[in-house]
Amino acid sequence: TGDELELSYVLQRATIELDGPPEFERLRPLIGASGANDPLGYLNGLIGQAGYFHETFSPEGSAGRAFFTPENAARIDAIRNCISGWERQGLIAGAEPFYLLASLLDASDRVANTAGTYYAHLKDFTRKSILPLKLTAPQTTQAGKGSECFRMDARQLVARTSVDILYLDPPYNGRDYARYYHLPETLVSGVSPVATGKSGAPEFDRNRSDFYRPSRATEALSELCKTANARHIVVHYTTDGIISHDNVLGMLQERGETRFDDFGVRAYSATQSGAARQAQHRVYWCDVSGGGR
Repeated sequence: TGDELELSYVLQRATIELDGPPEFERLRPLIGASGANDPLGYLNGLIGQAGYFHETFSPEGSAGRAFFTPENAARIDAIRNCISGWERQGLIAGAEPFYLLASLLDASDRVANTAGTYYAHLKDFTRKSILPLKLTAPQTTQAGKGSECFRMDARQLVARTSVDILYLDPPYNGRDYARYYHLPETLVSGVSPVATGKSGAPEFDRNRSDFYRPSRATEALSELCKTANARHIVVHYTTDGIISHDNVLGMLQERGETRFDDFGVRAYSATQSGAARQAQHRVYWCDVSGGGR
């Protein structure tokens, strides 16, 4: 698997690359002395610390952003600081910090006072957002051994990979996921950027992906499809995406026989009034001539 966002990479390392919880051999003597049975139990028992997330994303902070209750924001700070400390001390390494961070990502998202993305918070705290934050074990992949996860541009990854089935799910529009999911991205990165505006999004200094740019997205996907060394190429897109149907179909037909089908799905909406709106997703399947390059 591959993705440029660090939050996606963390989740993939924890749930796809692993086929079970890590051993935490160096950490267990420490947490055992405190009476905890496992690292997640130890982290759940930590007392909240008012830090970056409490100041930046709770109503008790100077900006008054209500993404989390003050109690949950302080718990996030305490848990994130503890994981960072364990990593600095060499008590966790390899997949272990990814496993813990994936659990924190999931737990914080479950109590986030949002309608889905992190570009805005709700005015009043919802029933789910006032629940206490609790870490649970990430669900790993049973056949995870041999799986590899990368954080890099899809074109670079595909150019160096040989596979039976290549599944591509490029962005459908110009909304940069790094901005819409800035808060969990900051959470896993371990940095404390200067927050701006109502959303608290930091000033991004990274280059925006070509796949979000209407002027470059078609060329980027075409380059990816041309260099793919795969027996089959599957593209999941939408009927109203920034790359036209004719262009997607044409670039795949250059590689082999291609068919497609449409599926009606519920469209994403941040409001109840838009919850019933439908969207059309389109899945293309290309049987690459000659089984690859």
